[in-house]
Amino acid sequence: MSQKPDYSPQKNYLSKKKQLRVWLDSEKYEQLKSATQANGESIYSIINNFVDEYLKKNQ
Repeated sequence: MSQKPDYSPQKNYLSKKKQLRVWLDSEKYEQLKSATQANGESIYSIINNFVDEYLKKNQ
């Protein structure tokens, strides 16, 4: 029998986070996805960096 993976650490980590959803045009999303991959980044990282910078400027 194979054991099921233990996701409790991940669930604990995510329970302290909030999810942000944004609707984009398909073309715009694909362009963003391609640009971030070409720069060795992820959409997740650039959004988090944007929020950090925005908060620095506006607090």
